[in-house]
Amino acid sequence: MAGSPPREEAYRLCPQCRSRMSVDARICHRCLTRLGPADDVIMEVVAEDEARPTEHLSKAQRLILAARSRRRLLLQIAAGLTLVVVAVTSWWVYRQFIWEPAPVPTAAGARDLPLPGTLWPTEHGDVGSTRATPASVPFEGDVAWSRDFDAPTTTALTTDGERLFVGLANARLLALSVEDGSEVWSRAVPGQLDVAPTVADGVLYIAQRDGLVLALDPATGDQIWAFNGGGPHFTAPFPYEGTLYTAGQRDFRGLDAESGDVLWERGGLAHEDFTIQPVVEDEKVALAVSNRLFVHERLTLHRENSFRTSRMRYVAVSDDAIVGVGRREIVVIDQSATPYSWDGLPLVRAIWSQGFLWNVAPAIPRDSNLWTERVRERYAAPRAPAIGEGRLFVALASGDLRARGLRSGDELWTRAPGEPITGDPLLTGDGLLVPRGPWLQLLDPETGDEIWRRTLDGQVISSVTVTEGGTYAAVGVFGLITGRSTVIALR
Repeated sequence: MAGSPPREEAYRLCPQCRSRMSVDARICHRCLTRLGPADDVIMEVVAEDEARPTEHLSKAQRLILAARSRRRLLLQIAAGLTLVVVAVTSWWVYRQFIWEPAPVPTAAGARDLPLPGTLWPTEHGDVGSTRATPASVPFEGDVAWSRDFDAPTTTALTTDGERLFVGLANARLLALSVEDGSEVWSRAVPGQLDVAPTVADGVLYIAQRDGLVLALDPATGDQIWAFNGGGPHFTAPFPYEGTLYTAGQRDFRGLDAESGDVLWERGGLAHEDFTIQPVVEDEKVALAVSNRLFVHERLTLHRENSFRTSRMRYVAVSDDAIVGVGRREIVVIDQSATPYSWDGLPLVRAIWSQGFLWNVAPAIPRDSNLWTERVRERYAAPRAPAIGEGRLFVALASGDLRARGLRSGDELWTRAPGEPITGDPLLTGDGLLVPRGPWLQLLDPETGDEIWRRTLDGQVISSVTVTEGGTYAAVGVFGLITGRSTVIALR
């Protein structure tokens, strides 16, 4: 018997289970997958007597197949999430317990910042910015000399014991003789100096607004070497174990203190420019911006801690305690403190914050610290802290002066706001020296009682430096473009 003539048969092919459905079908009757316009109609030539029926299942069978399909999908999603969790956890375990950061290059020399005493080498005294010196204040000393200027001073006074270095608002850097105040040399700077020069082992380091970091001969002002950091520097460079640390804009660098060659460079450490002086103690270096304080391992630059704060202005370090003073709070953290283990996992803090906002999770704990204290005078600018003998002294421009245990935070004494504090306090061998308007006030660091006070020409004292060779004060309008200023030496 002859075979039947061939005929054309049209059908749709399910993209999920590959079952044949009729051309008019909108869903797969086997797996319930929706059939869209993209699922083309397929034409196939078959014999007349060959049957190619489409597949039809009962509703119960279709639901079972759909459940299996959903289960497979959920298993695939769970497997993917498991892989992500395992990968993230493995990365965290590796970073926390296995990975060792590589050390940064070090300088061949050993130039260091000298300790205060016979000199005052940097704006806040030492690499820890403790503002402390064993030198004494001449209670009944005479004015050895005074020097008037047609422009205000813009920096604190630093000295190498032979020369006093002064930055003026008329774009000049001066070196004055400590003996009689005569000008030793003068040098033009772009704009003005925003931070005091640093002097160490016969070299004067300055950072300029045009991005240059210069090493000068303190005796003549002649340039020894220059490094272009590519942007303004608002913090002072300082040497430590042969490396000159500089923080300009968002870059932190280590230069060879002898030659100015770049040893290492770290960019993008913060989301804003560095305007707060970095500090160093032993194997730790602390950097800060307005809302974050960073602690790095000095020899590797590995970040060990990141403390969240608000409106930070000054950082200091002493006795393994890092101090941050801002407009809203005082914070003290231990050098060895580390972030919470969960804080290193991505999105944990963000998810926790959302849970707290929706009242389904507790408040996120504060970053690990020794103690914190609120500064309630919101509009009273803080002054740089002074640290010594386990005590922390914090002053506000409003006249508020506080003494606290450095590591305990215990209140030792507090002087309520009164006469404005116009300069940074300084812990001397005789007591705590505080510039209050036209007065130099000396306080007992144990009780806060006044020991002695003296006025200097009745003008506002903006900066004071104490060395064994004498006490030097800058008086007048501080940091403005117009006005006058005077530098006075007491012995």
